[in-house]
Amino acid sequence: MEEFRKRLKEVLKANNINQSELARKLNIERQGITNYKNGTSIPSLDTFKNMCKLLDVSADYLLGLEEIDGRKIENKTYNITFK
Repeated sequence: MEEFRKRLKEVLKANNINQSELARKLNIERQGITNYKNGTSIPSLDTFKNMCKLLDVSADYLLGLEEIDGRKIENKTYNITFK
């Protein structure tokens, strides 16, 4: 989630969009955006999808799986456990 937090902040700044404006467009509370940026919560899939559309970035970019130009990030290690 660290990469998501970092990239969300970057994209908001690059697009000159503040938290309140994004929250209004996503029809969520401003505190929700604050929580995403702080890493205390994550958006629902629907909110995440709409966020990508509004910010004109791919989900893979916000998740840190690719660069802004669409190049995939190689040698990324993920710690996944199944219960």
